[in-house]
Amino acid sequence: MRYLPAVFLISLLVVLSFPLSHSSTPQQYSVTFIENGLPAGMNWSVSQGGKTIWSTGNIVFLEQNGSYTFKVNPIPGYSASKYIYEVNVSGRNVTETVYWSALYYKVTFIESGLSSGTPWNVSVNSELKTSVSNYIIFYLPNGSYSFVIPTVNGAIPSPSSGAFTVNGFPIAILVSYKVIVNITFLVTGLPSNEKWGVSINNTTYYSTSPFIYVNIENGSYTYRIIMPSNYYSSPSSGKVSGNEFVFVNAYSYLPWEILIVFIIVVTDVFLAIRIMRTRASLRKDMKK
Repeated sequence: MRYLPAVFLISLLVVLSFPLSHSSTPQQYSVTFIENGLPAGMNWSVSQGGKTIWSTGNIVFLEQNGSYTFKVNPIPGYSASKYIYEVNVSGRNVTETVYWSALYYKVTFIESGLSSGTPWNVSVNSELKTSVSNYIIFYLPNGSYSFVIPTVNGAIPSPSSGAFTVNGFPIAILVSYKVIVNITFLVTGLPSNEKWGVSINNTTYYSTSPFIYVNIENGSYTYRIIMPSNYYSSPSSGKVSGNEFVFVNAYSYLPWEILIVFIIVVTDVFLAIRIMRTRASLRKDMKK
């Protein structure tokens, strides 16, 4: 029993020889970055000391007391309120808010073919803009869009509709207007439901009604009338330009007309033969 005080004293010295720092973990505090302005579900990230955390919501780091530099990583098509945050952790949690705003890019529609000062318009995702100059400008963030361009006083645009994608760069879309005119052909003299036609600009249009309508780009064209067998027309051909109305009269070849034509042809052939024989006879007489 006399050794117990000595053993107790030795044990106490051993315990006191270990530093207090080995008995506890340093306190950590949260450094929270709150996102504001990004579309729901969009990933973003913050980096610090070689560590990057990605999230679709808030981003949280756990740090001890001290000074730290955090970097907000860029997102194409968006701008952050700050990209570098100097944070001092001193015994309490820290919260920072990162405000994002979408970047807008110029989308220009450039028109050609209309007379100067003619109003025209473009609708992009149901947003309508009108202009009397040769261009219309939209400012849009990254994304996919559709557009519609109406006709103007009979002038048809090309393209008249379509889609495009904004992806960090300005866009230019060329719009060419073509003036379309209507040429109407009306025939009289054909039996009901008789097929006839018009050939114009390397295209043939047929109809069994008295009318043929041709919608074509404004210009000057030559046309030819196509009649059924035993019929001919007046005019049989001609030239048109702009909006025009062409009257066509159809006439049938009657049997007696055919006979007269046959007689005339035979007579012409007979006369031609007689003339050739007379010339041959004269040559022979001259040689004698």
